Amino acid sequence: MNSVIVKANGKGNRTIVLKNSSNEILQSKTILIENGTSRIDLGFNIDPGINYHLGVVGPNVNLGRSNSNIKYPYTIDNVISIKRSNADNQGYDYYYFFYNWEIKLKDCLVNKNKIIVKSKEINTPIKINSINI
Repeated sequence: MNSVIVKANGKGNRTIVLKNSSNEILQSKTILIENGTSRIDLGFNIDPGINYHLGVVGPNVNLGRSNSNIKYPYTIDNVISIKRSNADNQGYDYYYFFYNWEIKLKDCLVNKNKIIVKSKEINTPIKINSINI
């Protein structure tokens, strides 16, 4: 996972984490995010699997979320399936933090594939809670 777009309510450091299905942190990165909308580089390498969780930890989250036109799952066949948010009691009603994902598939012997998942606007969600590669 190369990068995502976020909408920050105030400049500050945020720690982005990738967790496995057992809620163990596999990768994390603390990033100074400017106020407003920006693309942040994650550089997370993700092995094929299911039920990964991407989130933010710590006291300074203040990132935009949406509850408009949420229609889980979001799927790109044989690449990714985003099943839901982990918001308590509202996992299917809200979309949190990460938009317009840029994902690069692992290199293969014949060619390289790059997939850019884009939404039309910041309020259209693209978030990975489950990755099937």
